[in-house]
Amino acid sequence: MNLDKNLPALVMKNLEDNMGVITKYLKQTEDKALVFIIGETGSGKSCLAELEVPDALYPTAQQFEECDHISEMFTGFDVVIDDIFRFDADKVLECILAVHASGHKVLVIGQPSDHELCIGLLSRLPVGYRAMFVNLMGHQDLQEMSGDGKDKGNSETKNLLH
Repeated sequence: MNLDKNLPALVMKNLEDNMGVITKYLKQTEDKALVFIIGETGSGKSCLAELEVPDALYPTAQQFEECDHISEMFTGFDVVIDDIFRFDADKVLECILAVHASGHKVLVIGQPSDHELCIGLLSRLPVGYRAMFVNLMGHQDLQEMSGDGKDKGNSETKNLLH
């Protein structure tokens, strides 16, 4: 896939480093897999999610709040939950379970400050869930990397089994 060369350098670096990683993980894991994309504002989290799961729904926190039957609303679709801190944790959990029960994928996007929130969400899922954490490079990492030419700021990917 060709990337838009007009994207900011940080977004380009994160996409180049991580494109295909999520798709490969989801294919290998097949069921009960959850992907968390963690990065600062402007690091390309949403762009990466869109490239990896192009037809996904992006519900809003307000849609979650107003919906009495999350399981019915999102069953049968891939879902990206963008800015996890804005969402009700119980409804996110309900959504993840419903989406996975229908054989689809869930990606959760958050800021570095949301990492504990994501771990808490993972701990509430039934045993057997697998999670991948994709920690994207930040602005400071990119500056350090370009300053001395050493690649200190690679994004980091971790797989966890719950």
